[in-house]
Amino acid sequence: MDRKRSKKAKVGKPRQNSQNPIEAIPPLIKSNPINRSIRRYRQAQAMAGVAYTLADGHSAFLVVTDVAGNAKCWADMWRIRWIKFWYEDLTGSGRSLQVAIQTVDPTNMNCSPERNYAITARSTAEPGKLKIKPQKGDPLEGWKETSTVNVATTIFTCTVTEAQSITMDICFDFVPNIIGGPNGFTALTSTVVTGSMGATSIMGGGFNPQGINSL
Repeated sequence: MDRKRSKKAKVGKPRQNSQNPIEAIPPLIKSNPINRSIRRYRQAQAMAGVAYTLADGHSAFLVVTDVAGNAKCWADMWRIRWIKFWYEDLTGSGRSLQVAIQTVDPTNMNCSPERNYAITARSTAEPGKLKIKPQKGDPLEGWKETSTVNVATTIFTCTVTEAQSITMDICFDFVPNIIGGPNGFTALTSTVVTGSMGATSIMGGGFNPQGINSL
């Protein structure tokens, strides 16, 4: 008597070639997913109530398009996940960094309440630190389209009397512009090599990009 038990045949899902599996029909894919990146900026000059605007956010995603230095934004839209500041008291003066969040929607339909923050370094060796993380629904956190509409809109302002003492990181979510044409935002850079990608100085030259091409 054969004591070996026969294996039951599996019914239902057809077997796939384990060496080269492929679906029966093309599956859904995310051809244009949300990406995340951090832009670091270093303070270049003293500032008094200088605004970070929509144009400054758009300028974090640029590609040079001609030898005259004109650049287009290669992101469709972006939003801020968080902002970090480090204030180094380089002279021991005891001065502080002041940040005011005042995102104003020009349509007056989605404005944020004004909030003010200040940090002071304990010493030249111990920088002051501040992290701002907007809550969902706050205009600071909302998606911004990289068009030419209201590019001068203020998102937040900075005041600091000591130059070259602030490092600022901004964490962005963004959607790259690989579907459809550019949304229209352009900037003039000092870079004349077409195809160069990077960011420009922001806040009236008050902060310069670090770690990537400075256009």
